[in-house]
Amino acid sequence: MIFLRIQDFLSSVNISEQKEKKLDDFLGKLISAAGRSKTSEATLYKTNFKSLFQSLSKEICVIVDKNPYPAQKTSRIKFLSENECICK
Repeated sequence: MIFLRIQDFLSSVNISEQKEKKLDDFLGKLISAAGRSKTSEATLYKTNFKSLFQSLSKEICVIVDKNPYPAQKTSRIKFLSENECICK
């Protein structure tokens, strides 16, 4: 259910600047929620993150690369690589 809402949210943002900002905010919230989740929820998240990140990998990597905060950028790259979304 949450992942359908995620797709709806992302597809509703049409302007590219707005999409980048929304996607960056969303990624931060996703990382935070995954960090607080129970083990069973984390497994469910990982399964769904994998498909989400594969479908949006290019956009996500561009946004992570533009992040001006080194600590945030590093943690996001680590999170993405743990979920099979490799940014080069």
